[in-house]
Amino acid sequence: MKESVPIHVSQAGVASMDDIDWNSVISTFILSSDAGDHVFVIKQTDKSIVFQNSAFELDETTIDTCCRIFLDNGAVVFKEGFELFRSQHFDPIRVDDEGIYARKSNSPNEGIVLIRTFHFVIGATYASTMYPAATVECSEAVGDYVRALEEDFVRI
Repeated sequence: MKESVPIHVSQAGVASMDDIDWNSVISTFILSSDAGDHVFVIKQTDKSIVFQNSAFELDETTIDTCCRIFLDNGAVVFKEGFELFRSQHFDPIRVDDEGIYARKSNSPNEGIVLIRTFHFVIGATYASTMYPAATVECSEAVGDYVRALEEDFVRI
């Protein structure tokens, strides 16, 4: 009889990064507190969408930009901004290795937070009726949670 190979399960009960229950994670951290309007998660390796809420749809250019933008020179991204969602221009407020925080050029009370982990890009937009700081805080919390899961798997 063949010996079974033990499967590593993280402290959160996730057997692999593909097993993350994104509905639960996003609902817990962002949607339940009304801290994000449209929320999405992209797996960087194959640019697949692993989560998006409501009828919100991501076009291929937006997916590509979200995965590529963290590889670009941060100073250039900060100076020139970037386009997402079929030509909506965003002006960054802050750019670093783990996150990009930007306002819509034509509507400065609306914006987006992009958080990068090793495997994923998490995006959350905020509307003019929302508090940007809440979107930032909740998005960063998702990023921290996912990074902790990723670290669990690196330790194997």
